[in-house]
Amino acid sequence: MSTNFRTLVQHPAIQTPIGYEHKIMMMGSCFTQSIGTLFQTKQFDIVVNPFGITYNPLSIASSLQRIMDANPFTGNDLIQHQDLYCSLLHHGSFNNSNKEQCLEDMNSSLLKANETISKANYIFITLGTNTYFEHIEKSIIVNNCHKLSSKNFLLKKASVDQIITQLEEALERIKSINPTCTFVFSISPIRYIQEGAFANTLNKSTLFLATEKLMQRFSGSYYFPAYEIILDDLRDYRFYKEDMLHPNDTAIQYIWKFVESHLLASTAKEIMKRIDKILSMKAHRPFNEFSEEHKKFLKQIDLEINQLKTSYPSISFQF
Repeated sequence: MSTNFRTLVQHPAIQTPIGYEHKIMMMGSCFTQSIGTLFQTKQFDIVVNPFGITYNPLSIASSLQRIMDANPFTGNDLIQHQDLYCSLLHHGSFNNSNKEQCLEDMNSSLLKANETISKANYIFITLGTNTYFEHIEKSIIVNNCHKLSSKNFLLKKASVDQIITQLEEALERIKSINPTCTFVFSISPIRYIQEGAFANTLNKSTLFLATEKLMQRFSGSYYFPAYEIILDDLRDYRFYKEDMLHPNDTAIQYIWKFVESHLLASTAKEIMKRIDKILSMKAHRPFNEFSEEHKKFLKQIDLEINQLKTSYPSISFQF
């Protein structure tokens, strides 16, 4: 009888590891948001979900096309619902009661993504579900329904061929302007069981089959096994949030350790240790913020930051 009560995920490291000198873009589900936020916290040069969390591959493909077109959003792209301005192409994190601010946030994010996509060394794409919604009146695939009535939408399932066609077109266009970028694919470990466990299995299977074909098409791409880490290695509900669907902080940190060991360059890991030290110092709560001791402590933080800035001027240090 085996005494190993885990299924360790065996997976090769990425061929060219990520360093602080690299630019990164991440698109996809809330899992992408969680890992992307950690990259941001660690001060990597990264753009995460410029349209907000995006679950279905067709919306990811159309968002990538819009980014490359740099076609700004106007009032015609907005709807108003429950006293908020929304875009059917964006996640609810962009919703705003002020129309001008809503458009400014969307276009600022679009411009930053456009500036990044042609220079990005790594573009992460995490597919969440093949289920998508089409707005009946506008005849567009939506990123988010914003809790509008279901009568406004048609629920559809993207086929393997649909996903491949849409994403391949967008990724080929990226390669035409940025031929050296590396695509990093993953499947979100979050299960979509609203339609049942069997439907979720078919859903994820569609994403896996499409991902396999895309990786064959784009040589040098890398698969990150987020799905396998959660479903096989951390196969226990103690690693989930209360909804028993989303990975909790412990699981996300565990996956981040896998990111460190399989994706990051050794020099990046050394820099990250110094950044973690600064983050820990900044999180310290003083007994007396006006004391001389605390003033010296703040000067020490500034010294640590300035030393890193001198050694690594490419890091923006946005704390």
